[in-house]
Amino acid sequence: MRAKTSWSKCSTSGSLAPEDVSAFETHGYLVLTDFASPTEISAMRARAAEIVDKFDANANRESIFSTVNQSGQKRATDEYFLGSADKVCCFFEEGAFDERGELRVPKHLSINKIGHALHDLDPVFRAWSRSEKVKNLFKTLGSPRNPQPVQSMYILSLIHISEPTRPRLISYAVFCLK
Repeated sequence: MRAKTSWSKCSTSGSLAPEDVSAFETHGYLVLTDFASPTEISAMRARAAEIVDKFDANANRESIFSTVNQSGQKRATDEYFLGSADKVCCFFEEGAFDERGELRVPKHLSINKIGHALHDLDPVFRAWSRSEKVKNLFKTLGSPRNPQPVQSMYILSLIHISEPTRPRLISYAVFCLK
């Protein structure tokens, strides 16, 4: 049974209410609304669009991300996925390619996520990931005095291309050592 999603507001300084910390401790995650400012969101969206635009779809067709078909995805043997920990890589939506190996929709609608070292290698994402409010957020959640990002992802879509009527979700996730 899936846990109920807990939507939380976070102060602009990154501090959380005690009930939000408790929800995080219970469920292992929080969905924060309005945590990034409109200016920060615009900068990250623009930078993500640049990354996708520069991404060579023809050279990286094996980079399909799936949360459903993980056995078919063969992550354990996917060098692209395994090698992405210290790089900025794009991953296609499952079903992005037709039976002829052509993209079903334009490239910018075919990408599921960008990961996994945005927090280290990209100046826009690095600045946000290491901002005082992000540090304060992780401190509020019990991270050490100087939390350091270890993985980051810009999620472009949680839909499948076979379901084009569902809305696209755009989010950014940063994971820190606790």
